[in-house]
Amino acid sequence: MKKLSTILLIILALSSCSSEKINEIKITEPPKELILNVEQSIDGDLGQYVSALNERIKITFAKEEDPLMPGFDYEFKVKMNFHSSLDVKTGTGYNHYGPSMEVEFLDKDGKVLEQCNASMSSSYQDLADNLKSGSREEWISFTGHYMVNSMAKASSLDDSKKFLEKLTSATMIRVKSEIIEEEQDPDAGSSASSDGSSGGGGDCEAFLDDYEEVVMEYVKIAKKMQSNPNNPSYSMDLAKVASKISEMDGDFNDCSSDAVVMNKLMALQAKMANAMM
Repeated sequence: MKKLSTILLIILALSSCSSEKINEIKITEPPKELILNVEQSIDGDLGQYVSALNERIKITFAKEEDPLMPGFDYEFKVKMNFHSSLDVKTGTGYNHYGPSMEVEFLDKDGKVLEQCNASMSSSYQDLADNLKSGSREEWISFTGHYMVNSMAKASSLDDSKKFLEKLTSATMIRVKSEIIEEEQDPDAGSSASSDGSSGGGGDCEAFLDDYEEVVMEYVKIAKKMQSNPNNPSYSMDLAKVASKISEMDGDFNDCSSDAVVMNKLMALQAKMANAMM
C-alpha cells in the first residue's frame, strides 16, 4: 500500500514542480473555425447500420486557458444516415456501455494523422435512439483536444502550428464505431461471499482476485491512453479506476500477515506502475 501511495505522491510532486515551466509555454492561436471538405467512412460494429453523408465538416476551436493543460479544444459534427434498425442496450453501471464512436483524420495516402482524433460527445443514449429508429439523418458531435508537450517548451509554438497544419491537410475522416458491452462489478459478490467469515486465507485470495481484475482494467486503459494521449475520456476512466484501487487498498490490512498474498499484491502494483512508463 505504501508503494502505491508513494508513486501517487511522486506524480503530484512532479506536477507541482513543473507548474512554473508550464505557465511559460506559448502556443499558436487557433482559428475560430476550420472548414473541411473530406471523404467520410464508418467502420466497426455500426458500419452496416449507419453511413456518413459526406457533408462538410466545420471545426470550431477554443483555447485552453488552464496552465496545467496548455493547448486547445476543437469540436465538430458529422452528419449520418441511420438506415438500418439496431436495438442496443446502453447505460452507466460499472462501466459506460452502449454504442460509441471515435474519429481519426487521414491524409491523401490514407495514413492516420498523429494526434488528430476526437471522441464522441453525443450521448450513448442519443446514439442508441438513432440506431433504433432505423430511418433518420442526424448530426453526431465529437470533441478533440490538442495538448502541448510541457517538456518541449522550446518547440511548443512550432508544434502547435504543425498540428493545425496537419488537421487542415486532412482529406478523409474515419469514424471508428464500437458497441461497448456491459461489465459487472467484480466487487459485487465479494461482500456477500464473506458474510459470516472472520477473514483468513480464503477471503484474502478472493479479494486478491477482485483486486487483480481492477488492476488489469487499469492497465488496459493506460495502454489505450498511451496510444491516444489526447483522448480525454481515457484520462477520466483511468482516474476512476485508480480511485477504486485506492479504496480497495485499505481492505488488505487483514491480509498483511499472509506473505503469499502480499507478494502477489506488490507484483500487481508494480504492473500498474509500469503501465504508465
